[in-house]
Amino acid sequence: MSCRALCLQWGKRLRLPLFWAGLAVGLIALSSIGVRAEPPPQYLPLEAQWCLESGTCLLLEVADKAEEQRLGLMQRHALPSGQGMWFPFQPARRLRFWMHNTLAALDMVFVDQGRVIAIEAAVPVCPHLPCPSYGPKLPADGVVELAAGEAARLSIKVGDVVQIQPLPKPVDWQP
Repeated sequence: MSCRALCLQWGKRLRLPLFWAGLAVGLIALSSIGVRAEPPPQYLPLEAQWCLESGTCLLLEVADKAEEQRLGLMQRHALPSGQGMWFPFQPARRLRFWMHNTLAALDMVFVDQGRVIAIEAAVPVCPHLPCPSYGPKLPADGVVELAAGEAARLSIKVGDVVQIQPLPKPVDWQP
């Protein structure tokens, strides 16, 4: 058998294994530089409510664990009217939030000791890094995120009382 025929025969045998080996090496290289699929959106149970002075009550998902706070509303479409996500923090600290991988603009209502201390209204999405961060210079012990425009629609303003109460029974939901 000629050298050329032998090379062609071995080339056919090696083609598929080389393809898979190349694919594996490529995936390993991508994972080592931090390229990864984004996590799916999280939907937490509605566990609390914030009843405003007007009598309107907002139902809140509660992100009280570090991983829940990290994911927040990433990959989620617009929040329904009357719903939000509560991020409690103990002890109070200077909080900064960003909108990386968030699909809908949000209002961020910063709270400390039962009062609204700042509102970041209609914070835009940030599809690519670097992203700006938002928050007051004062320490806060929580943030309520609402759909963009909800704080104005509900007349929420700095100084308003914030009393977040647990619901008698959490409500599982998904859009």
